[in-house]
Amino acid sequence: MKHRAVCSECDWTGEPKLMNGAARDADEHRDETGHAAKIERAAATDGGRVQERDGVDQPTAVDLFCGAGGASCGIHAAGFDVVAGVDKNAVALDTHAENLPGYTVRHDLTDVDPSILPERARSPAYLHGSPPCKGFSTANDGRDIDDERNSLVFRFTDWLAALRPRVATMENVTGMTNITTHFMDRVEAAFREAGYAVRWRTLNAADYGVPQTRRRVITIGVREDLPAPSRWFPAPTHAETPTTTLDGGELAEWVTVEEAISDLGRPVGDHRPQGENNGTSAARWRGRDEPSHTLKTGGTHVTRPDGGFQITDQVNEPHQKAGRRPMVESDEPANAIRAGTAPLKVPNHEAMNSNRQRLAQIEPGTAPSAAMSRVAADEPSNTLVAGKAAPPAHYRTIPNHNPREATEYEAHDYESDAPATTITGARLTERGHHESQFEGARRLTVRECARLQSFPDWFVFTGTKTSQYAQVGNAVPPRLQYHVAGHLRDEVLRY
Repeated sequence: MKHRAVCSECDWTGEPKLMNGAARDADEHRDETGHAAKIERAAATDGGRVQERDGVDQPTAVDLFCGAGGASCGIHAAGFDVVAGVDKNAVALDTHAENLPGYTVRHDLTDVDPSILPERARSPAYLHGSPPCKGFSTANDGRDIDDERNSLVFRFTDWLAALRPRVATMENVTGMTNITTHFMDRVEAAFREAGYAVRWRTLNAADYGVPQTRRRVITIGVREDLPAPSRWFPAPTHAETPTTTLDGGELAEWVTVEEAISDLGRPVGDHRPQGENNGTSAARWRGRDEPSHTLKTGGTHVTRPDGGFQITDQVNEPHQKAGRRPMVESDEPANAIRAGTAPLKVPNHEAMNSNRQRLAQIEPGTAPSAAMSRVAADEPSNTLVAGKAAPPAHYRTIPNHNPREATEYEAHDYESDAPATTITGARLTERGHHESQFEGARRLTVRECARLQSFPDWFVFTGTKTSQYAQVGNAVPPRLQYHVAGHLRDEVLRY
């Protein structure tokens, strides 16, 4: 998707380019003239008309601090027209624009200026924001209430007061609830000052079908002129063990790491010499040793042995277990896919270089250090985190025989029934099994981390591999946001 820089103080307009190029044009124009330029999508507008789905007008939404678009993806799937995503990270915005409808706007959100938004985004029905959380994060040993990054929470409430949506949600780490005893009182007061009734709660993404025990604070605001919902937060759909609720409902068991990623098979570049370029383009990605038969046009790519492929639609009714629609809609039986006889080929599934023998010595489901962790197969992943830590190791280990004679990873003695722990940017944890007949474990790929965040396979991450890991770990799990947004759509907006 092409963007261009447009000066807000003169009639200068840059050429249509990718987000990074348009951002550079804006910076150069500012250096030359002192004028501020905004970034807007170069495609023609829709004339201000609300998009329709199944003949029903969609309520509009804006996503602030949107990053690569995890929250936007879930909000869109819940039936909203996401008219704008705003962030200052140009690389993450490229990913957002590549995958999702609506405008992407590169802007420092400490500057509360609604004029930078397209007109239809200045009075949305729904506003979401995920202010950066490093000042609160429990992974930060030097947490400080006065950390300037913490003030971004209150810039979000400033935007809330300026845009006046009917409903709003804010997502952040659990550390904001205990950095001091009164910080959340300040947050509630800011929402009320903006004119909103407010409630907050810590939600576990695993309780909503995400294969990751990612706990996040969700703050909901409902404009004071609207009736408060009878239930503020969505009911869980999953539990650690299958459960019958007091009202007779059934909660499915948490989705495990194995259920989420076991059908992916060997990543591109696995067992290849170090230094070989196995990068992914958002426009075109390759299979193992042969060119892909598809170009990325949206949907889930499923490349079959005969070279055919199918593209499934975006998740609106996610898969019963893995938080997504069935990966295969063809005459290939699903068990053949899982057995490796009809391997899936998806974007961002490339191996990274790592010390496999050392990784295989890590106890499954543990993290001896930020750079050394593994996910367990039989439970959800721990939280995936954004940062400089390496992604977790896979729960499977590699058979100690000629890798070029191996097909897909067969099922060996490994544990495989739990969701992942929280995924944080470039880090994920995994449980695996190491025995003498195995030569080691590998790091999870970007796609495997994305699966553990509940991203659909058609969602392509752009930029360097390091950036891709960070984009995944920073994201709101789409499946979690789908439930939150859908609940508010039904309970408050009543669409």
